[in-house]
Amino acid sequence: MRARGRERNRMDCETRIICIGNGYIAGDSAGSAVFKELQQTHIPPEIQLIEGGLAGLNLLPFLEHTKRIIFVDNVSGYDEEGAVIVLDEQEVKAAAGNDQYGHDAGLPYVLNVAPQVCEGPPPQTIKLVGIEGIHNEESIRKAAALSLKLARGE
Repeated sequence: MRARGRERNRMDCETRIICIGNGYIAGDSAGSAVFKELQQTHIPPEIQLIEGGLAGLNLLPFLEHTKRIIFVDNVSGYDEEGAVIVLDEQEVKAAAGNDQYGHDAGLPYVLNVAPQVCEGPPPQTIKLVGIEGIHNEESIRKAAALSLKLARGE
């Protein structure tokens, strides 16, 4: 996992954008591509950008001591190929065990287990910016811009 900016060593920050997935598999590389796109963008100091990769349960500490978390990942079965969607925390949790989220329900599982193991109050906002199927340049730009907008609370 990599974090960007002066916030990278802090475990308490206002907002985190966590890009997840496998950059070596086309159908799972949206998070990695958005992370690279966001690295080329000005990220305000109150927002921590994290490349979560395939961290799974190792993401749990990043759910602590923060107000807002925006995940970025591939999704399946919600919309047409390349579409960018936003799911709230309950929609992601509900995807556990079905084919719409895929990835053996990794993120839904992390979000469902977090209340039992994380310290402090939960984040006030958890969103997933998802790219349906194989991404393209337009969907990566759109997902990056939307992630930043949500991270700013807009």
